[in-house]
Amino acid sequence: MRESLRYNIHHKFLYFRISSDIIPFASHPICKFDWENYFEKDLISIGQIVKENKIRISMHPDQFVILNSPNKEVVKAGLREINYQIAFLSAMNLDNTAKIQIHVGGTYNDKIASSDRFIKNYNTLLSDDVKSRLVIENDDYRFSLNDCIKIYDKTNVPVLLDVFHHECFNDGQSVQNAISSAEKTWEKNKDGVIMIDYSNQEPKF
Repeated sequence: MRESLRYNIHHKFLYFRISSDIIPFASHPICKFDWENYFEKDLISIGQIVKENKIRISMHPDQFVILNSPNKEVVKAGLREINYQIAFLSAMNLDNTAKIQIHVGGTYNDKIASSDRFIKNYNTLLSDDVKSRLVIENDDYRFSLNDCIKIYDKTNVPVLLDVFHHECFNDGQSVQNAISSAEKTWEKNKDGVIMIDYSNQEPKF
């Protein structure tokens, strides 16, 4: 990761997403490796590079992290993964502008109930440390930006706008207006400047 960051710094790419599996199986009960102590000096050193160069950092848990699942074991597994990533960012001594982004989850044939289940689990199961880093992202066919904004209204979880997903699934809202709406969910002093994911599938773009 250190070499990747140096490459990015040289090319003035100051936004970097750390791979979820940088510590393989870290959130699985099978993992007994004390990675936090083993890599302590390295992570502090890398974190210092991040801070000195004002690089924005994020992590994005894998698809099995579904906090609104009706299956409690799935939710528990998701929480273990989120907590591992929280620990990783904290081990780098990064402040709360380093974020972990997740999707709301599935609709399970009842979008309203699924949204309410996310809100309940967020408000009751997550520690303050998790809440300080977690953001939710709109997806391409289940939970639009407006759906995420409604969840923000009941949780105060910042909303990260994925522009490509928004172009696939929206409520008639332009990208410019979507950015403005999402930005209002971020507290600059606490969360930093809004994060936006941008991609495009147009040929030769």
